[in-house]
Amino acid sequence: SVMAGSIAHNFNNMLMGIQGNLEMALIDLPGDAPIRSNIDEALRATGRAADLSGLMLTFAGKNRMEMQRLNLTDVAGGLTEILDVAVSEKISLQYQSAQVPLFFKGDPVQINQLLTNLVTNATESFDDGGGTITISTGMVYHSRNEVQQPFLKSPLPEGEYVCLAVADTGSGISPEDVDKVFDPFFTTKFTGRGLGLAAVLGVIRAHNGGVSIDSEPGRGTTIRVYFPAEKIPKPPRPKPVQPAFPGISFTGTILLVDDDPMVLSVGRRMLLRLGFDVLTAGDGCEGMAVFQERKEEISCVILDLTMPCMDGTEVLRALHELRPDLPVILSSGYTEEQVSRRLTDIRPAAFLQKPFQMNALARQIERVLQDRGRKPDQPAEPPDEG
Repeated sequence: SVMAGSIAHNFNNMLMGIQGNLEMALIDLPGDAPIRSNIDEALRATGRAADLSGLMLTFAGKNRMEMQRLNLTDVAGGLTEILDVAVSEKISLQYQSAQVPLFFKGDPVQINQLLTNLVTNATESFDDGGGTITISTGMVYHSRNEVQQPFLKSPLPEGEYVCLAVADTGSGISPEDVDKVFDPFFTTKFTGRGLGLAAVLGVIRAHNGGVSIDSEPGRGTTIRVYFPAEKIPKPPRPKPVQPAFPGISFTGTILLVDDDPMVLSVGRRMLLRLGFDVLTAGDGCEGMAVFQERKEEISCVILDLTMPCMDGTEVLRALHELRPDLPVILSSGYTEEQVSRRLTDIRPAAFLQKPFQMNALARQIERVLQDRGRKPDQPAEPPDEG
């Protein structure tokens, strides 16, 4: 898990350089430039990569349940694209999507883990290494006691359910083994496997869901997972279109401190676009030296967490001792929750997780500068929910 977290952190730094440069390229392009569609597609891919990196960080940290409204159609479709690259070339991975949204309450990390484990289990069912795995989604209605669940000891309550099915054309499961497939360490293959489906059952239980298995030796296996469906919400009010170039009502000098040259370069150009003067430093010691020399003119510091010489926590404490009123925005490829564990005695004015977009950078800077300029009896602005 430590290695996964470290890889994701460094991966987010690289995504920051890719995403930031793409965003600024869009700003410079005329609205009718044909290449805009290529850049938009690259930005969407970067967003999917950031989601995958976030999944790795969550696995590496404390995996707590964060239930939210999910659309099973989108969740399964997005992960299928990733899994399709990971499975053997001999295996055809297909996705049959429902034509309507399938809403349910779930933890996105655990649902992704469930689907990944189901597909991994299916890939191991092919004796000759080749075959077809089909992922499908749909909505079903279960009457009372219709789905008996020996794995969960009780039938599903009557009602509507979203259904995720993973079907393979593999070797199948014998009748005497079907009831054992969710047991920890049970496997019909080589030793050392067998936790995948046990984890699947844990996710199903945590989501008050259900599961059924159809299998026959030599004819493959279909595992269906059911989650209680939620009513389709009313369409949200259309949000105002964000300008390509975010406006900001403050000016001044910002010190940007980061040991990654790509992040330093793209961050500097973003800040210049926003109308600020920019000072940069490549590590904590250099950052403190620049601050000591120019401290009277610096309005805000954007500070990386993991750096040589002095890391972000040490620089944050030193800056607070020199200028307690100075707004410091901490930036990291790790999540805010993981960063907060390292900050026990002092907090930054704001946090930006890499890769961040230019609008997010602008909003955080404006917020911390507004807070700095507010009189003591003025109420604080509510935190940005975006």
